[in-house]
Amino acid sequence: MKQTIKQKQRSVITLIAMLVILFGTVDLNAQKITLRVGDQAPPIKAAKWLKGKSMTELEKGKVHVVEFGATW
Repeated sequence: MKQTIKQKQRSVITLIAMLVILFGTVDLNAQKITLRVGDQAPPIKAAKWLKGKSMTELEKGKVHVVEFGATW
């Protein structure tokens, strides 16, 4: 079966597009998350506190609410 030049070009472009999509979704810097229910909470690092005073540690038995957002 003989392919024309246009068919070969389409095949190559399709292959390149698939590779870009595949490797574009892989996070090479991803860290394995190993938190489980009952584990100690990781430290909170905030550049700026909008309300209240900054906290240095979480108090046992007290509920702490952290609100954050992002614009992606």
